Amino acid sequence: KIEAKSRDAGSTTVKETALGEEWPFGIFSLSHVAIPFPPDDPIYGDGSGAPGDSRVTLGTLAPRGERDVLSIAAGQLMRLRYNPFFFYIEQKLLEHARAGIGETTKN
Repeated sequence: KIEAKSRDAGSTTVKETALGEEWPFGIFSLSHVAIPFPPDDPIYGDGSGAPGDSRVTLGTLAPRGERDVLSIAAGQLMRLRYNPFFFYIEQKLLEHARAGIGETTKN
């Protein structure tokens, strides 16, 4: 199971939150460029967000063929372009935004 670990500023206590998710099959690590994109993103996602869409989904490219034909390294295409745990990041951002809105109205 996947869990998020966090620590408040100035604290030494680590909070653990179970996400109720399994690590995605076929993904061995996350990429920092994937953080802001959900799996259903029509360009960078896993292909789940645009059924029937004919656009190339960069998140699902698996190039096969002769070496050195592409102008970019094949290794660049291996990089994960979407965040399988985006739902958690989005939830935390919304919580912080709501807390910030409450703080500004108090002043």
